[in-house]
Amino acid sequence: MQPSYPSPHLGLTYESLTDPDTVARNWRGEITPEQEKRVRLFIKIAWQSGIMACASVAIFLIIAATVFINFRPALQTSPSSPIALWFPMGIFVLLFLVIETVSVTSALRSWRQIRLMTDDLETRRIATGEGEVVWGRGQYGFKMYVAKLDDGRTLQTPAHSLQLPPGRYRYAYLAESLWLLSAESLADPAASDTPRMPVAGPVPGSLAIIARQHGFTLADLEANRRGQLSARQRQGLLLKGLGMAVGALCALLLAGTMTIGMVLPGAIGRLVLSPEPGGIFLVVLIWLGFIWLVSTAASSFGAAMSPSPLRSQRGPLTVRYESAYRSVRVFYVVGSVKCELSSGMLQRQGKIAALRGKLNGYN
Repeated sequence: MQPSYPSPHLGLTYESLTDPDTVARNWRGEITPEQEKRVRLFIKIAWQSGIMACASVAIFLIIAATVFINFRPALQTSPSSPIALWFPMGIFVLLFLVIETVSVTSALRSWRQIRLMTDDLETRRIATGEGEVVWGRGQYGFKMYVAKLDDGRTLQTPAHSLQLPPGRYRYAYLAESLWLLSAESLADPAASDTPRMPVAGPVPGSLAIIARQHGFTLADLEANRRGQLSARQRQGLLLKGLGMAVGALCALLLAGTMTIGMVLPGAIGRLVLSPEPGGIFLVVLIWLGFIWLVSTAASSFGAAMSPSPLRSQRGPLTVRYESAYRSVRVFYVVGSVKCELSSGMLQRQGKIAALRGKLNGYN
């Protein structure tokens, strides 16, 4: 599998991190032009992320003020039904606190990282140290392989993009921001049963490795080759559809109640929202969410019930990474078919590094 990197900041591959010339230059205290370009591009992405976080704080404050204005008359005129008023208000306040906390934390993290990385580029100070690549929680909360120093600090990389197999390494990194520049493996090649150079031909047991790392079984694969879903996959789609259907029902009840309150004066829905522009905006959002949930549930149920829902495509497999602010979307591409990995697979993105290492003889 050969990765395709459309953006320089996503190029933290095994080859780029362990390139002998790059490692040597970093140990002499030099930053390569490619590394500087990658750092500056990530600073730009951090700016975008920080601006988006601040914008979300401002937008949600406006929504919160609108909802409070809508609730205030109901609180003053309907003291006889406190549960109908305070329960939705409590949920909204809790949601408000969670979103604002996450947004503010993200903005502060972005500004801090921008400052540290900018200082690092000005001072050109590179630090070195030894540590390990281990399975843990990355800087944005995802489970992935992370580069840790022996003192416990975690080196910074773009989300989901660390392509180093687990093991001990000697790192070169920017001193203040802890941005990983290069890594030199400390593993003894003679102590490994697997050759470090790429091997010709298929690796024994590689299909089982691929299945385990991607969350499917050989029985699933056999059924998929026949253009069918396995019983396990069909059950997963049915459960997903059921969850979406339950969410759609809740959205329908909430949006329906609010809509009735806006159309019929005196109805219970008026205790939730009055027909103000802010209230209409929230109702429209909930209705849009309801439509999305219904569409997703229908797709899941349709795929689960179809006798032959699958089609296949043969050809070379390419791994493609596409960025959106600090997150990375991962695709498998075969010919004209482009499939995005699920969010669950993204949280195990570090395992793809281990998989590539095993299949190419690097681990």
